Amino acid sequence: MSVRAALLSMVVLLVGCRDFQAAWKDCVADGRCAEVREDGGTVGGEDGGTDPSALRVTGRRYSHYQLVDGGYSRPADLRSVELEVLVPLDGGGFLRLPAAGEADGGFYVDGVPTDATYTLSYGRVVLVATSGRFVDVSDWRLGRHDAVWPAVFTPAVLKVSGLEPWQSQDQLWLVSLRAGALVSTAGKITGPMPDAGDTSVDGLAFDFHANGQPLISSAQGDEATLYQLASLDSDAGYGLLVADRAIRVKSLEMVSGQAATISGAMSPIPREKSATFDWRASELESQVLGSQPGSIFFLSFLTVYALPGAYSAGAYAGGADLARAYRLAPGSTNPQPSFSYGNPFEGTDELVMSATVAFRGYQADGATSPGFVLVTNFAQQKLDVGKTVPVRPLVAAPTGLRINGKDLNARQTNVTLTPVISWSPPAPPPPFHTLTLYRIANIGNATEITQQAIFHVYGNSVQVPPGILQAGGKYFAIIASVAVQQGPTLEPFRRLLPTGWASVSSEVFEP
Repeated sequence: MSVRAALLSMVVLLVGCRDFQAAWKDCVADGRCAEVREDGGTVGGEDGGTDPSALRVTGRRYSHYQLVDGGYSRPADLRSVELEVLVPLDGGGFLRLPAAGEADGGFYVDGVPTDATYTLSYGRVVLVATSGRFVDVSDWRLGRHDAVWPAVFTPAVLKVSGLEPWQSQDQLWLVSLRAGALVSTAGKITGPMPDAGDTSVDGLAFDFHANGQPLISSAQGDEATLYQLASLDSDAGYGLLVADRAIRVKSLEMVSGQAATISGAMSPIPREKSATFDWRASELESQVLGSQPGSIFFLSFLTVYALPGAYSAGAYAGGADLARAYRLAPGSTNPQPSFSYGNPFEGTDELVMSATVAFRGYQADGATSPGFVLVTNFAQQKLDVGKTVPVRPLVAAPTGLRINGKDLNARQTNVTLTPVISWSPPAPPPPFHTLTLYRIANIGNATEITQQAIFHVYGNSVQVPPGILQAGGKYFAIIASVAVQQGPTLEPFRRLLPTGWASVSSEVFEP
């Protein structure tokens, strides 16, 4: 640590955060702040002052829209977005530095000490803990930029025949890649599901509002595909679903608050491709269940899915599932799924995604029912058609969770409103971790879990900034190791392939 950093911590205790911050900003502006280091050297001009540019953090925010026929980018107008840098000080408190956002997607923050690990707050929801001097907080999105989301209940009602005889694990999907809309019967629906053996559906509806999906508009060039993931017989210790029958919807104009109807007859999807996998399901399962005692196994699955531009943009969104192998109980064997499948979405990249998912329950004081969160080991990679694709864990979960140096696998109290949360990374250490903070509360005798903040942490600890935790609240954290291919710039929201993560959750803590 530099001598300057220690002095700053002393000053903040003597003069108070607000006065100190004003003095520090003035000092930076006129070049009087010398960067005195332990070796006696300085950063700056001959007068010993720091060049203000050496204390500047810069960044950008673009949205990159991915379509089947190519993609395009649009800068975010950051002039009214809450952006700031928070620098923890050794003696307590934070140096709070507001960012200057620009219309062209750029931003800068002056006065950030050159040796500081700081937290960049974007919109006070997503935070990046790093020491980097340039941060690209851009995102990648499926579909066009001018899509519209419904404000109220907006159903797409199905009146469709030609299904493969229905089985209990089957799913229906409605996908418009240009609109960026993907809904399925695994989400929120209304109306009756098909009964076993049915070959038609009448009245089942996808609620686009409840599912958080944009509206499909033929006037904007959108088309959609309704298809069935149908169960195939398998005696190899796993279930298998394959996209089997579909109907192409060329005319669909959805309006918020109004029902739209999809009708017609499905026809078979040609299965012109084949894939074989060495699926190390038992390794995924043992990692998840071993790292999280008390968790409840839910599902292991391997999915082939279609997503435009993923080989260059990364795994930026969920895609259209084409086939899925799954098992509903953990096992000691490693299945070798091999199947043929079709892809009705021409021009898309094909990926394979594997995961083991478990639940962990939390119960608020006085509540009669718990709430649940997911802990997972997850991996995504390119599908190499024609070869046996190895599918195994890409990273392990962190261990040794602590808060202010105390064991976070045990309940902790009086941790302050700005505690330091730390952990031990797996070997080899991943490029970064995510830390998500949740609050639990008793609402009507039921446990309500609400997300408070997400940190992308380039290191193994983070100090929670002020304003996130509240006195009297009860919280827990989920921390995930993230394996991802690193590009030339710091891009915390980009998931270049292959990528994966492994998560673990903490015990409850109280400020």
